[in-house]
Amino acid sequence: MHEQHHRYQEQDSTQTLREGLEEYHQNALLYKPTAMTPSSKRFFKAHDACHVVFGCSTTPEQEALIDVWTMFGTTWQWSEYLGEVERPDQKQRILGEIIPGVGYGRMAFLVLVTLPGCFTVYKRTQEMHQKWGMYEYEPYLDTTLKDIRKKYNIRVYSSEKLPRTAPAVESRI
Repeated sequence: MHEQHHRYQEQDSTQTLREGLEEYHQNALLYKPTAMTPSSKRFFKAHDACHVVFGCSTTPEQEALIDVWTMFGTTWQWSEYLGEVERPDQKQRILGEIIPGVGYGRMAFLVLVTLPGCFTVYKRTQEMHQKWGMYEYEPYLDTTLKDIRKKYNIRVYSSEKLPRTAPAVESRI
């Protein structure tokens, strides 16, 4: 099955960040904000903006890439990452829903097949003019993705370069 391509994934997309987020949120598999704490809502709004800015969908492969983009290409701190995955609601979600939903074998395979893409994305984060402000996305809502990517020197990683191992999953790790 071929992954659906979204306009926000195009390097020179003329969509605004707001329009890209609207397209991104049409994914019915996304974890609904009503089931989140205020801290999680804040994080996932920013995380969703990262998906759009960096041009990543919600397939397991693209989730691996967005983690690399977020950890090395944004102002997000490692301590925030560790705090997020250690929260009881997130830990239960990861261990109780996401990993079993994808499968342990497929998850291990996913790590191996996405490594080259992750290295490429890491290199691209080092070529950025400055880091994307993880929680400072709102002033850019009416800016085109093309202009944001030009300002930050973000080069979207094409989804065609990754093998497909699983369908899109709920994007709420």
